[in-house]
Amino acid sequence: MNLVKNIKKIARDVLINESLAIQQLTNFIDDNFEACVKEIYSAKGRVVITGVGKSAIVANKIVATLNSTGTPALFMHAADAIHGDLGMIQSEDIVICISKSGNTPEIKESGTFPLVVPTLGLALDLTPPPLPMLHIFGEVSGLPAGSLGHIVDAEVGLRYIPIRFFTVSAGYRIFDIGIGRNDDVAQLTLRGPFVGMSFRF
Repeated sequence: MNLVKNIKKIARDVLINESLAIQQLTNFIDDNFEACVKEIYSAKGRVVITGVGKSAIVANKIVATLNSTGTPALFMHAADAIHGDLGMIQSEDIVICISKSGNTPEIKESGTFPLVVPTLGLALDLTPPPLPMLHIFGEVSGLPAGSLGHIVDAEVGLRYIPIRFFTVSAGYRIFDIGIGRNDDVAQLTLRGPFVGMSFRF
């Protein structure tokens, strides 16, 4: 195709294709979209948008649009976030991460917060007199944190110790963690039977 002779046709084709792509976006207007808009509209803080590379350029454009329409917003480069600027984000802010793949290291890192949580627990270990190599055990530990959530780790089962230091165990385990903030709750529950072997010194 001769580019110079077909400039008008190429321009029309581009606009037609882009308009069709925009029409397809209507398929993504669902309950999740509505919930996000409501959350941004009712937020007491700012909308913080982050990204890397071309996503950062898109993020800056969205920030400019939000500020011009009355929604306080700021751009934070994901690389800057993991090098000291994360403190700019306040508890009432909403963070939007833009990434094509979702695997950008800076995006993944800026959303990772290592946390050590101490827990309290009880353990019961019974050995039937006729079977000194067999142990019946039950363990439960956790931490209730009120409206912030909870952690529960419990298991029951049998331990067989055929020789010193070597243990074969089997039982049932439940691990449940819930983290909440306002109306947002993240819940993870793992449960099921297990079999394991261990060396104890």
